[in-house]
This record gives sequence, C-alpha cells and structure tokens, in this order.
Amino acid sequence: MQYNTCITHDILARILATSICTDFSEWNEMSNSIQSLVYDQLVSYSSPQRQAFTSKLLPTIEPTRVIGVTMQDCRTIAQTLIRNHQDEAFCASLPHTYVEENIIHMLILNSYRDNQLWQQAMEDFHPFLDNWMVTDAASPKYIGRDPDALRSCALTWITDTKPYVQRVAILLLMQLVRKSQFQEQDYLVVCSVNTDHYYVDMMRAWYFATLFEYQPSIIYTMLTESNVELRVKRKTIQKILESRKTHALDREQMKAIRTTLKQQ
Repeated sequence: MQYNTCITHDILARILATSICTDFSEWNEMSNSIQSLVYDQLVSYSSPQRQAFTSKLLPTIEPTRVIGVTMQDCRTIAQTLIRNHQDEAFCASLPHTYVEENIIHMLILNSYRDNQLWQQAMEDFHPFLDNWMVTDAASPKYIGRDPDALRSCALTWITDTKPYVQRVAILLLMQLVRKSQFQEQDYLVVCSVNTDHYYVDMMRAWYFATLFEYQPSIIYTMLTESNVELRVKRKTIQKILESRKTHALDREQMKAIRTTLKQQ
C-alpha cells in the first residue's frame, strides 16, 4: 500500500501543533503516535528487493527487523521530523523495532548543535546500537566543527565494552582525519583496541586505510613493525588496494607487504 507523503507529513506536523504535553503519559502517547506514523512512511518507501538486499548486508540482524528503505528516504523522513519539530518525540520512543528507525534516530542526532545534548543523546542511544548500518550513519554536522569535543567523546566511547559503541568511536576519529584534525594519540588508541569483533576490526582497518591517504608513513610503519593484529593489517591492506586513490607504487608496496604477512 502506498501512502501520500504530503498527507503523512501534515499529520505529523499537526500532532505537535494541536497541544503541549503536560505529563509523561501524554508525551509517551505522542511519541508512540509519531513512531507509528514514521513506520507507515517507511513502509510506503519500501520494496521487497531493497528489503532482501539490505538484509544480506546485515547478517547479524533478523530480516524481520529490516523494512527495506534507502538511506536517502531515511534522510527525507529525518529531515521532515526535524523541520516539523517532531524529532524529540520520535527519539523518545526508544527502543525502536526496525533498523531504519534506528538510522533515522542517528540522522536526527547528527543535526544537534549543542555538544552536551548531543553527547547525552548519543550515550542514551548506545545500548541500542547493534549493527554497522546504524553506527555508520553517525556524522554530527555541527559537533564535528569542534574537534576537541568530538575527540573527547570518541576517546571515551572507544573504551566501551559494546562493540558497536567502539565502532562509532573509531568512525568519529576517522572523520577527524578527513577534517585534517589528526592527532597521533588517536592513532595509538585505535592500534591498542583489544577486541576480535569483526565489525570493530573492519572499522579499525577503514580508519588505517583512511589515515594512509594523509599519513602514509605512519601506516607503512604500522603494517611492518607494529603489534597490531595480523587480521587487521590484512584488512587494512585490502581496503588500501580497493581505494581508487592509491597510487601505483603504493599498490606494489602493499602487495609486497601482504606477501610478507602471509608468511607470518
């Protein structure tokens, strides 16, 4: 069944326009209403093909938790909630059932302008992070302009025992690399992460491969001399070789290092 997007957006807007919540029960009722309408909107954007495709990308998640909606459509819904001032009510409806609802939640948090509010909202969301697709939607637009605040959060969260919180932390440190805000302490912390979780390993490799674009000598040293796990080194080389930004000479050197690592 297809839903009229404009009508749905109008309904969402009227929920908050008609009254001010005076107690928890009213706030909770409104949150549930908005979550229900967001679900309807997601279903209207979904397709069986997208649901099957996304489910394959999330082997750790039950397929029944995937609706099958593109990231762009999730952004559209998140922006509508923000524009119509329903974002707080939606975020208050934790826990969400579906992956796409969690993605929308993360996209809303990306719009926060206050450092302390963003940090608290992120930490409230941490217990519900259970897949890479949600964590990798983290890209705080305004908080990212304050590298010290972003780094402080990342270096705290990277010590968490929950793997997807660690993944978010490394992702944020990687974003600092891309903003030319690299600090050696960040690299050393990522090197020292003690876990064998696949999705944390992959994010560490992604971080190292990104850092290679800016500080290649550091990564050459890491690959040849450090105590970073072999599996992470191999994944790092794979990502560097997959990048179109990698120069021919670097490719040859990476292949040579990969051959050496195979003998270890």
